[in-house]
Amino acid sequence: MFAKNLRYKLNERLGVEQPIHITLKETPEEFWYLNNGITMMITDKKLLDLSSSSAIRVGCTDKMEISIINGAQTISTAADFLYRPQDITDMERTRAVEQAKVLLRINVMNDSRELRKGKDRISIALNRQKPITIEDISYTNEVISMINQLYEKYHGEKEFFYLLKRGENTSKFPKHMLKDFGKIVRACVLQEPGSARALSVNEILKEDEKNEIYAEELTGSNHAREVFERYYRPVNFAMRLSSFYMKQMNKLKVSSPQILSNGRYYFVAYIVRILNAGQKDYAAFPVLDGPIPESASELIEQYMELLEQVIEEHVKRYELEDYQINSNTFKNDRVYHDLCEYDKIGESETLKKDLQAYEEKVREVFL
Repeated sequence: MFAKNLRYKLNERLGVEQPIHITLKETPEEFWYLNNGITMMITDKKLLDLSSSSAIRVGCTDKMEISIINGAQTISTAADFLYRPQDITDMERTRAVEQAKVLLRINVMNDSRELRKGKDRISIALNRQKPITIEDISYTNEVISMINQLYEKYHGEKEFFYLLKRGENTSKFPKHMLKDFGKIVRACVLQEPGSARALSVNEILKEDEKNEIYAEELTGSNHAREVFERYYRPVNFAMRLSSFYMKQMNKLKVSSPQILSNGRYYFVAYIVRILNAGQKDYAAFPVLDGPIPESASELIEQYMELLEQVIEEHVKRYELEDYQINSNTFKNDRVYHDLCEYDKIGESETLKKDLQAYEEKVREVFL
């Protein structure tokens, strides 16, 4: 029945199945508004029973062809809910059957050849629409809405920014895509550059109580600007610095290309940490406007030299045999922690002094 659908039931990354189950269980009367519907193709109109005003019945015979070309996920998930043992009561099951409605479109083709010819075209057309991504869903978060409201209210003040919907074309500036915002906040504000690099966009933007990229305090505060500045004041600078780093990658000649190609979030997070004096509250972060100075390219080169030494000591400290610097080095925060805490845990006094001098150079370049 689903053979001509472009896809069968999916355990999608967006988590479509669970919301369908929740709607059927808790608010089946809303199913009509939340579902895109089902499209069916058949070859014999006589087998349609239209006697009921609230339901359509379709009979089947050995000679009749029937195909669901859009809605396999809806049908399969609803069937799982209704017929497989799970944590629902008979009352909830009955309520779902009575109240959950779905739009059903039935296309009647006169013969099998017409059916086979038409259903591929229709199936492709119905499924060609760009799927909703986690980024689209996250855009409905109240924190994101508040960030954009603050941008409109304080338009022109350099710490504020606008978060774009996918495909949105606007003259607003500065503006950032939500996926980039999530990565930068994770790396620089939360000081977890390894996680920012390792986690997918879905994981970065996932809405739950533990996801700190969304400053929930922002939505219920009478002092929204102050809350925004504590959490998001360094974002514009971090975005510009990240872009600058990317542009420098093809220009720099370095001894460790693995650090250069994989260490961008480490670098940006470290610079933000230095400029904010290691504090978690960013209200006093120096809002830096304008382009990143070209002299910052020297900071990238020096950072790589220093980080390479920190990694060498990290390998010795934890007795890591056959250790190689590669992309996995930067997918966790262990080395970054050693870099930030080197003045406390490091063994080389020379490297401690070099890192202190580097911090002074960072302040000199940006402040």
